[in-house]
Amino acid sequence: MNDLEKRRWDHLLSWLKIEHGMDVGEHGFHVEARDVTGAGRGLFASRDCPPGTTLFKVPSTALMNRTTLAKLYPRLRKLSATQLISLHLLLHKPSGDDDSLDPAFGPYISTLPREFSSHPLTWMVKQKLRQETEWERGTLVLLPPGSARKCAELHTRFWKDWKALLPVLDETAHSQSSRPDLSSASFGIENNAALVLDYLWSWLNGLYFVISSLYRRLMDTPQSTRDAFSTVSGLTGLIQTTSLSVPYWTLPTTATAALIYSLSSTQRSGERWKKDRLSTSSSSDLLRVPSPGGKSYIFSTGTILTASCSLSTAS
Repeated sequence: MNDLEKRRWDHLLSWLKIEHGMDVGEHGFHVEARDVTGAGRGLFASRDCPPGTTLFKVPSTALMNRTTLAKLYPRLRKLSATQLISLHLLLHKPSGDDDSLDPAFGPYISTLPREFSSHPLTWMVKQKLRQETEWERGTLVLLPPGSARKCAELHTRFWKDWKALLPVLDETAHSQSSRPDLSSASFGIENNAALVLDYLWSWLNGLYFVISSLYRRLMDTPQSTRDAFSTVSGLTGLIQTTSLSVPYWTLPTTATAALIYSLSSTQRSGERWKKDRLSTSSSSDLLRVPSPGGKSYIFSTGTILTASCSLSTAS
């Protein structure tokens, strides 16, 4: 990682330790962040880890989800989890290369990707705003039918969430945003292009890297159930900014809930997490949830867990 990314990583760990009591020492934290040519950022084992090793535990207070954000937005309980998370990210989006000024989750938000110019949804949104480039317009028509259909579905969901936020955006921006440009702005125009593109950034960070995996697994469940199953945390966010594919679920959190990662097979020092090596453990009451593929995933009440996470290699 470059010096700026290294500083943000160190700040994230310091925030997790000081503000949330997370163990980031050599006995409780066995991963390190690295850049891999052609694959982006990833987490690597910092020492040889036998099966059953707990790699790290993230306290529930450090997780950005509907439970933690509800305390900041008590009047916005009708918003879905996706809408609430993306609203918070929008209100505290960092400017340029600066860090986020959010007093609650700033160190985490500062580690998120800064742009999604190569994402097809970006091209679609810019096309609706009549701001697309000739290259983006030409590339959109080349998408395979299946990909184009999925992107169109995302596009519809994006604008639906945007419209749901419009009635509350003005008030929250003036009272709770850490962005000077939002605290003095007016949001009377629905298609304010700059603001829409800022929201696209927050929506993709809040949904695409974490929550989209949840929706693929839970499409047969009621909307209210899906909304209860979404979360973002600093370290999981870092995982999601790489080529890793990690499905997440959560049950309603409790004060003592924690996100726990354990290994299901041996991991060597310096080795990237491999497919099906990550599992979870907890002493809480367990809940077994069937998936569309026929497998069963085990959840612990009040704990965010992953089922055998499928992670890509550096190659």
